[in-house]
Amino acid sequence: MKTFLRTVFALLTVGLIFTICHVAQASDLPTTIRVGLFYGNTAKDTVTLSSAQGVYIYDMSFDNLVATVPESVTISANSKSFMISGLGEGASENLLISPVSGRIKVNNTEYRGYISLVRTGNQMTVINVVKLEEYLYSVVGREMSPSWHPEALKAQAICARNYAVRQTKHAANGFDVCATTHCQAYGGTATEDSRTIAAVEATHGQVVTYNGKIADLYFGGADGGTTEDCKNVWGTDVPYLVGVEDPYENPDDCSKTPWSVTFTPEELAQKVTGIGTITGVDVKEYTPMGSVLTVEVTGTAGSKTFQREKARTTFGLNSQ
Repeated sequence: MKTFLRTVFALLTVGLIFTICHVAQASDLPTTIRVGLFYGNTAKDTVTLSSAQGVYIYDMSFDNLVATVPESVTISANSKSFMISGLGEGASENLLISPVSGRIKVNNTEYRGYISLVRTGNQMTVINVVKLEEYLYSVVGREMSPSWHPEALKAQAICARNYAVRQTKHAANGFDVCATTHCQAYGGTATEDSRTIAAVEATHGQVVTYNGKIADLYFGGADGGTTEDCKNVWGTDVPYLVGVEDPYENPDDCSKTPWSVTFTPEELAQKVTGIGTITGVDVKEYTPMGSVLTVEVTGTAGSKTFQREKARTTFGLNSQ
């Protein structure tokens, strides 16, 4: 994830989190979550869905069973409707595909729960609707190695649960979270492990709260030795998301630290347009934790200034 708090450090450092937050059972957590597998630029015109015991196909809702298909079915979309192999034209907007029993595969990747297909033109948004806790089985296995310490896996499970129930960034796409690192990495049953399942079950329903509300928690693969104030990344001052030194990170164990990137003026001109030929890039301001806060790009026809996360995303960097 493109975020700046390492999971175990953020949740287990007493001075950072537990003095202002507490882990509590949240009775109002959603029981299921909608995971966007393919959408936007990755939307599909054709998908194959299968299950060993067959699949049920519903039109719009579970009240309207269209067919029961043994083993597998291929579904495509055109400008007017779905086309279902062996059955012909289907619903106009939405199909639900559920396994008769067990789990379901989408193009040979296995998932728990069921699949929702939402047609837009001749493309389909493919959504996995799955129990929240079962979703976490896979997330913990993708975001951490199952071989890591059980307490680290538990901390990851809590952090991932918080993140999942707080997200609304994909509401316009018709689901809650995507399956990539834009949200949390999710790979279906292939990234589950008995140890990740145990970690999720051991923390079942647990979330971190602040002043009685579910807290925003973030995690990343490396922090370069410090975390960062939320206000210096996204511009919002969150009292419990503050920068601290991280004495536990070993650069030799991190895939993205240390790192460097070199750009030619021509490459920079593709990233920063409208100021002519690039003549300079200058860091104007650092945060107290040492991250870049403000960077100015100068060209023959003017200059542009980027702050906070824009100082990272403009250049496609790993961090600030």
